[in-house]
Amino acid sequence: MASVRLRRPRLKLSLPARRRVEERKFERVELDFGERPAYLEEYIRKVSEELGERPELVDKPSPELKRAAKFNIVYPVGGGVFIHAYTPTDPLEAFNIYGVVEPPRPDPKLLSLIDEALAFVISEEDKPRSAEEKKSILLTLLDKVVEVTDEEPDYEELYRRGGVRKVPVKRDILDYLKYHLVRDKVGVGVLEPFLRDPFLEDITCNGVGPIYVVHKIFGNMKSTAGFKSDEELDDFIIKLGEKIGKPISHARPVVDATLPDGSRINIVYGRDVSLHGSNFTIRRVAKVPISVTKIIN
Repeated sequence: MASVRLRRPRLKLSLPARRRVEERKFERVELDFGERPAYLEEYIRKVSEELGERPELVDKPSPELKRAAKFNIVYPVGGGVFIHAYTPTDPLEAFNIYGVVEPPRPDPKLLSLIDEALAFVISEEDKPRSAEEKKSILLTLLDKVVEVTDEEPDYEELYRRGGVRKVPVKRDILDYLKYHLVRDKVGVGVLEPFLRDPFLEDITCNGVGPIYVVHKIFGNMKSTAGFKSDEELDDFIIKLGEKIGKPISHARPVVDATLPDGSRINIVYGRDVSLHGSNFTIRRVAKVPISVTKIIN
């Protein structure tokens, strides 16, 4: 059976009018999932069975773990995202594992329905002046197109019908929906959890497959996030280039740019210039200047 590609209208979030922008105040919005959300507990339950031991939940990785032969910890990086850093049980695995734990992703058909409903209420007259403003507008508009319910909606039927202006969303996944909308439309998609982690130095994608990182405590690690096909990776890179104001194409296949958090990124697009296909490398920028003591150590 051939796979069906979901319709996902491309949204360019903009403000209704400049005069409304000046009158409206935008507050910083942060989703609060708590210290131990249900999806984290479920993840820990499953991974404990796989590894034969329960990960230790810590505020941040201790520098002492740099010398540890084995480790298994979970730490938060904010916004409902947690990182599970552990030594794999498979002796053939060459890398320690950098597990990304995010709020569960909603049904793809729900995301498509939300995109269509937002397209009816988003104006093209102006653009937000900052990422925080864009996030606030997105969540405000989302409230207009969502109908919170305690029932389980039939998204298959709603998707087939199309043209839904008010999308039913079950109450217990509403914050999950908000997280993934902000992550994909305001943030940098799959890279968002990595950029939240202050313990990462480098983030590398060598093509289709997992994303690799260099951790300040644990060194080289293989993440549980990545890309399953050339099409998925190419699509991500094109959208990323648009977001950071550096369009990339076969005519301009190599780009050096700066991400919103100040990190430097080098992007290579397509197999015309790379045998392994599209790839990228991110060099993190230290938030605090490196001292002479740290350099010596």
